[in-house]
Amino acid sequence: MPTSLTEVRPFIQDLQKHSASEEYGSDLRYTQCFNEFLLFLNQRFLALQKENTPLTNSKENHVVRHAIHYIQDHLSEPVKVETLAKAQFISREHLTREFKRHTGFSPHAYIQKRKLLYAKERLLEGATITIACNDAGFTNYSHFIKAFKKEFELTPRQFQQQNL
Repeated sequence: MPTSLTEVRPFIQDLQKHSASEEYGSDLRYTQCFNEFLLFLNQRFLALQKENTPLTNSKENHVVRHAIHYIQDHLSEPVKVETLAKAQFISREHLTREFKRHTGFSPHAYIQKRKLLYAKERLLEGATITIACNDAGFTNYSHFIKAFKKEFELTPRQFQQQNL
């Protein structure tokens, strides 16, 4: 898979910076950087495999990147797949298909995972469970507790107690 060093270097530098850092939350930033690097590689591979053209010319890549940036910028709000699709003037089904093809996640699963990671980061910063729930855009407290436990195998309270 042909890739120039200038395309890969920023990912590697970010990974090195966050892996060596002892700064608060660096483990979450490392995970985020790693996921973005994997997304880049998967997109590159799929683009070359299907179109035999550079990924930067891929319309689907733009769709997925825009959706990911929108999600990141609106973590504290309820984000719906319909909203992501409407923002790009495409159908919900098309967005879901392209998102899954490029990331391996459905948009809904990705949104929930990002929100849970953000809530985890807020808990590490000392926020209460209710504040972390609200800050991460969850509108239902019990759903947040169940989703958190499913993702991290700990309730938010257990997570807080482990990280005191």
